[in-house]
Amino acid sequence: MVENLFETHYDVTKKSKIKRFYETNKILIFIVIFIFLFSFASIGFYLKNRENKIILLSNNYIEAKVLLENGKKEEATKILKNIILANNKSYSALSLFLILNESLITDEVELTSLFNHILENNKFNKEIKNLIIFKKALFQSSFINESELLEVIKPLLNT
Repeated sequence: MVENLFETHYDVTKKSKIKRFYETNKILIFIVIFIFLFSFASIGFYLKNRENKIILLSNNYIEAKVLLENGKKEEATKILKNIILANNKSYSALSLFLILNESLITDEVELTSLFNHILENNKFNKEIKNLIIFKKALFQSSFINESELLEVIKPLLNT
């Protein structure tokens, strides 16, 4: 009987401590729960938005390829430029390479600026970045002098 009384007393004090803690920190508990839920909602919204952006870029890339097959080069070029400016490391590089392969833009200055934009605004791993720099050097080799070309490939020589 004495043991049962002791367990009951211990259980009551434990419950009262929890209740007292809740009463004194009620506002803080609700704020923490609110911040936690808000963080989850924000992260979910961000991830969904990023996924939708990637889907839109992929649809635009496919649309540009279809337009190229149908002979509508100007419309395809506009779409591909927009994809490059969207700064998605996969689709920006693919779009630039498609522009180069199909000779959609003949202006060397514009193509050089697109190369520079991709290299400056996207985070590629080292090998992909070196590949883009090499492709830029190959493209520019026909219209710039040797010293400028060496300056372009300097990052490749330093690796």
